[in-house]
Amino acid sequence: YGGSGHYEDAAVDAKPIRVGALLAGPPGVGKTELAYHCASLAAKMSSRVSLLDVSCTSLIHKEIGGSERAVHRLFAAVRAAAPCILLLDGIENVAARRGNDNTTEGTLDRVLSTFLTEMDGIESGGDGTAGNVAVIGVTHYPHLIDPSLLRPGRLEKTITLGAPDLLTRKEIVLQQIKDTHLDFASAGYFDPKSKDQLAQYIATECAGMSAVEVLATCQEASMECLRELNFETAGVPDLSVEHFKKAIRKEKLPDTESTS
Repeated sequence: YGGSGHYEDAAVDAKPIRVGALLAGPPGVGKTELAYHCASLAAKMSSRVSLLDVSCTSLIHKEIGGSERAVHRLFAAVRAAAPCILLLDGIENVAARRGNDNTTEGTLDRVLSTFLTEMDGIESGGDGTAGNVAVIGVTHYPHLIDPSLLRPGRLEKTITLGAPDLLTRKEIVLQQIKDTHLDFASAGYFDPKSKDQLAQYIATECAGMSAVEVLATCQEASMECLRELNFETAGVPDLSVEHFKKAIRKEKLPDTESTS
């Protein structure tokens, strides 16, 4: 970081670095979005930093040795792309706990061994940028991951994300409705009368929902408006408080049915 207030590219002969973190939490809490945000910040520090986004299920192959070869090829690409951020979505697929492999060939245990060996060998490479790699694992199931992957020098930091709190849900809603045409003329006496009040109302009613579910609620309100107009509109339609109320009821309906 340059003292003049701007980020500078690391010198080619600088000591290679490697950092790792595991993002854990239920679906829809923003794990992947956080990883992409980290990548965007890294890109501001150095225009050479790239992001490799990999779904770990794509590394598992049926033929014997195919999964290990896929892991080898992945890390060869990582070393060639350094400095970079490697995002591994569904990392439990290649790093499952030892002893729980129910395949006849012991594929999962072999893949784990290959994966750990390749992670430890990130520093090796042909140029000075080798080793400048950040590895971010993403999982819904942290308890399925082998502890050896979480040791220092590998994915040593575990960040657990949960459902957004009230203020976060309100900010999500405000971002979604900031450019939306809203009609408060038909609002009831106790209904919201401004965007801020509407965001507060939706955030309160969406308690316990994930960020994705809050986004889906706002999008469903737009769909309610379009259905009401039979998808025939000459301009930008105005959403009412009632559209959001219907959307919230629909989002909550599956939970209501499951408990009945």
